Amino acid sequence: MDSHDPPLLPVGVRFRPTDQQLLQYLHWKMHGQPYFKRAVLDCDLYGEMEPWEVWLRFGGIDGEDLYFFTKLKRSTNNSGRLSAHINRKVGLANGTWSGENSADPIFAAKTDTTIIGYRKRFRFVLSF
Repeated sequence: MDSHDPPLLPVGVRFRPTDQQLLQYLHWKMHGQPYFKRAVLDCDLYGEMEPWEVWLRFGGIDGEDLYFFTKLKRSTNNSGRLSAHINRKVGLANGTWSGENSADPIFAAKTDTTIIGYRKRFRFVLSF
């Protein structure tokens, strides 16, 4: 299965990973280890596909989340050098992913204060 196919989970299975599990999948992916590829897909969310096209292509169902790994694209400054800013432009309709909240820390465990990552929610904003 490549990343263009919809996720193929067994009938009746709902994929609702914790933030810690998602970070574990990312760790495994980065180190070439197997992870749940049929539920966490690779997709260029900052490419030419509009968000609704991504939703349809990967079998999105109302009320359910889809999970993707995507590469961030850094902006370039006027001299062509990479800047620290992330280019969040999406598709051809001149929209961007806009952060809805400040990043919330993800802790190693409920009783552990060690921060292992951050969670941030984004929404698509169409620019006119």
